[in-house]
Amino acid sequence: IATYYGIGTTDISFGILALSVSSPSELMVRSCFFYSPNPFPVNLVAQSTVIDTIRDAIATIHLPDGMELTECDSILPLSPDIIPAGGVATGSWDVEVTLHPERDTTYRHHTM
Repeated sequence: IATYYGIGTTDISFGILALSVSSPSELMVRSCFFYSPNPFPVNLVAQSTVIDTIRDAIATIHLPDGMELTECDSILPLSPDIIPAGGVATGSWDVEVTLHPERDTTYRHHTM
């Protein structure tokens, strides 16, 4: 399982596992230099679509430049490690944006 991350609400993909990936739909710029929330969770729900038991399923997240994982590996074992037919497993990564906003977001008030 490979998940290519893009900021959005929920993305669903079907195969041996039906994958649902969710995260905040947007990041706000705070104090002109920081994103919020940061770090933020990326949650994965995987549901078995086959009649067999799935064992030791893992998920991998690939992040674009300017984002990195905090205190975890890009390869994540899903929990539980045994997924029965129709069963569900989950996993989560904490992602941090390491770039500063590209534009000056300082509010300036002009009086004439």
